[in-house]
Amino acid sequence: MKLAFLIPALLVSAWLAFGVQDTGPATRSESSGAHRAAASLERKPGGTALATRAGADQGADEARAQEILAQLAETYPSLEGVSVRIGDTPKDEEAVAYYTAGEIVIDRDHTVGIDRILAHEIWHVIDWRDNGRLDWGENLPPRNASDYR
Repeated sequence: MKLAFLIPALLVSAWLAFGVQDTGPATRSESSGAHRAAASLERKPGGTALATRAGADQGADEARAQEILAQLAETYPSLEGVSVRIGDTPKDEEAVAYYTAGEIVIDRDHTVGIDRILAHEIWHVIDWRDNGRLDWGENLPPRNASDYR
């Protein structure tokens, strides 16, 4: 049980140490012309790449992302119905959480591990679903993360 509380904290601390920052709310145009609110994870100039993405298998990445998200959804019921996919992100961010739509997009050229990306992005969705606002900022996960189990 103690390990379940330690893993998210370790993932976030490691994530912060490798030069990635969240740029806050943004919007993305869809082909239908609709906009969805998003929080993006931007590559920080000079950040350390954890892995070379050249030739990476996008299908394997997507399967891994879906597996990790399914595990997180078992822990955090607020993630029910959230989807994740590998694709292109605006301005080449590492990932984007379209929190109002419950969709997370991880850039196909991401340099941060999928587990670390999801350990951060899920909290934007949970924050939104908590009260219809993004009021936690980048203090993710929140101190009361266990309240959302």
